[in-house]
Amino acid sequence: MKKDLRQAQLQSVYDHLRSIGRIHTQKDLADQIGSRPESISQALNGSEKYLTDNLFKKLALEFGDVFSRRWLETGEGEMLVTQSVGDVSKSTMVGNNVKGKDIHINNMPESEAVALLRIQLQEKEAEIVRLHGIIDKLLKS
Repeated sequence: MKKDLRQAQLQSVYDHLRSIGRIHTQKDLADQIGSRPESISQALNGSEKYLTDNLFKKLALEFGDVFSRRWLETGEGEMLVTQSVGDVSKSTMVGNNVKGKDIHINNMPESEAVALLRIQLQEKEAEIVRLHGIIDKLLKS
């Protein structure tokens, strides 16, 4: 995979994990995947020596509940793992032309539903940031 795309992928991972509060610093990311902070810094700065398949395997092992393994390994498909909650036919959510990607809220207390929707919004915002980064890199090429 091209170095620029791998670097953009890692930046997207880092930005998303920060946006959802799973990490706060590069050191936090390094600690969670069993790497050195300097290695994460070098990888985020685009050093091919540090943008390894092993790094992305570590990310998949630690954050497989957040990021699609396929996306981490190949850069293809959706960045985030999608979740399905409940049966839409018995949903307590009401709306006109409501669209969601395999996410349905079923008989959930309102506070949990709002929390789930906030997470979805954060994930979509992180995806937009990731795509802007890729577009910027492609325009600079």
